[in-house]
Amino acid sequence: MTNQENGTGPDDPAKDLKPLIFLPRSDNGIQAVYQAEINNADAAYTLTVTAASPGNEQQAQEIKEFLADMVARFELTTPIPGEIQEPAPFDVNTGILIEPDLVRAHTGTGPFGITMTMQTTVGPDSSEPPAGPFAIRGVVLGGKSHTYRARHRSATATVRALQGNGWISSPNKNIYAGGASQSDSGRTVTVHGYNRCVYNLVGNFY
Repeated sequence: MTNQENGTGPDDPAKDLKPLIFLPRSDNGIQAVYQAEINNADAAYTLTVTAASPGNEQQAQEIKEFLADMVARFELTTPIPGEIQEPAPFDVNTGILIEPDLVRAHTGTGPFGITMTMQTTVGPDSSEPPAGPFAIRGVVLGGKSHTYRARHRSATATVRALQGNGWISSPNKNIYAGGASQSDSGRTVTVHGYNRCVYNLVGNFY
């Protein structure tokens, strides 16, 4: 990661982001788990998303569209040192859990971390799609925050709003389109939307 004029983040956070193909892994009637497999030249990764079980076909379609709208890039990196922390409680009724993981590195012995760049959309139920020819019409699961969790040790993430506004992990770390990015670290980093907020997240997960 390098320092930008408006905060800390990659030189080009939107470069080479690609859609992911999620497959359903489990659904116990309370929470449903979806997983995408990413096979790069450097390593194989997974991205696991846990959400409330859809109660009907419309909700199932909304989750499908939300997952299809995610774009991301994965890179093998040196992990950022940090204490092992217990993950914060997660409520599937109010949030979506997003967990990147390393399956195997194709070379070297590690330890390795993952740098994941993600673009997606968060916001309340009342969010209206933006208008205008240059608007980003991101797909939102209304009222659900996005919690990014390191599967093993710790995460450090920088978030920048591309459209709309929100906050990360605590209300004093506000993000808004055209404003500074915000960073946080811990076992989890959570992104919330005051309105329909399209954002880039760049995180190192270990």
